[in-house]
Amino acid sequence: MAIIKKVPEISVSIAIEGKEADEYDPCHEKDQAQDEVPTVRRYIQAQSGSKYSISYRISPNFQFKNGTDMLGLHIYVDGSHFHSKYIRESDLGGSECCGQVPSRHTKRQGQVEALVFSPVQPIEDVSRKTVDEDMRRVKRMGSIQIVVNTWKAELIEDLKPSNFPPSRSPYVAQKALSKSSRGVTHTTL
Repeated sequence: MAIIKKVPEISVSIAIEGKEADEYDPCHEKDQAQDEVPTVRRYIQAQSGSKYSISYRISPNFQFKNGTDMLGLHIYVDGSHFHSKYIRESDLGGSECCGQVPSRHTKRQGQVEALVFSPVQPIEDVSRKTVDEDMRRVKRMGSIQIVVNTWKAELIEDLKPSNFPPSRSPYVAQKALSKSSRGVTHTTL
C-alpha cells in the first residue's frame, strides 16, 4: 500500500486478480522529506494477462487545508488520464472513505474491457520515426500515478468517465527500449 509520509491519511493499493499486490521499495529512492511535493514510489510485479484494479482509502483523520473542502484523486495509467474521483469534506463526515477505481475503460465504440497487464514486445527493423515515437511512449509505460490535490469547491458537475486511451499496441521498437533506463517490461492494453 502506497502511503506518503507527509500525508499518511491517504493510501492507495493495486489489486491483481482481486488480491492486493506485493509492493517493493525502489533501492535508489531518495528520502521523501527532500521532495518539494510529497511523493512515494512503489513497484509491483506485473503478471502478464492479469487484470488489475486500483483502490484508495481516506482516513477520517484527513485534515483539509484552510479554505479547502474538496479532495481530488487523479489516476494516470501509462501516462494517460484514466479516472478522477472527487470527495467533498462533508462526504467524509468523520468516517473512513474507501473506494475502488473502476477497473474498466471505455473504447471508442463503447466497448468495455478490464485493465490488463501486457508484456512489452520488442520489434526490430522499424523506421526512425517509429523509434522516436516509441521513445516517447516508453517514458510513460508501466506507470500508475495518483495525483492528490485539495481546493475550495464552488460548483462542481459530475464529470463523465474519461475516454482512457489504452496503448495502441504492446509492440515497441527494440532501440527505444534499449535507450530507456527504466527497464519497462509491461504496458496496459
